[in-house]
This record gives sequence, structure tokens and C-alpha cells, in this order.
Amino acid sequence: MAPALADEIGLIDRTVAKGGYLAGDGFTYADINLIPILYYVRKFPEGAAAMAAGKAVSGYYDRLAARDSFSKTTPPPMPQQQAKVS
Repeated sequence: MAPALADEIGLIDRTVAKGGYLAGDGFTYADINLIPILYYVRKFPEGAAAMAAGKAVSGYYDRLAARDSFSKTTPPPMPQQQAKVS
């Protein structure tokens, strides 16, 4: 796992462990901005492993992803990478 990714996810994990949200004890614009980023981070093996290691961030993501507003605005799928032709 990339150390920088583990550090950043660890920071988020410690932050949401305090109050359940990114900025205090309630749902804010900070959470709205972070949740789509975490959605994509989880799509990569390193990101999924980093998030799985953090119990608070995993629960945070699951709780916010279960919100009706998130299910109605789920980010689009990642574009497929095309193989390079030599």
C-alpha cells in the first residue's frame, strides 16, 4: 500500500472517529465533498485496503453511502483504460 494513501486515510479515520463526521458532529459540505472521493478510492486495491484498515472511515463511508441523496447521485463508473498499442 502506498504510504501517502495510508497516511491520508488514517487521518480521515482518526477525524471521523471523533464525531462521526469530517467537520464536527454533523453532516456538512465537507462530507458531501469527501464521499465521492472515497467512492473512487475504494475502486483501487490499495484504497480498498487502506479503508478496510480504518474502522471509523469504513463505517463513515458505509453510513453516508446509504443516504438517499448518495444513492441518487452515485458517481459515474470509472472510464476503462485502453491498452497501449505499440
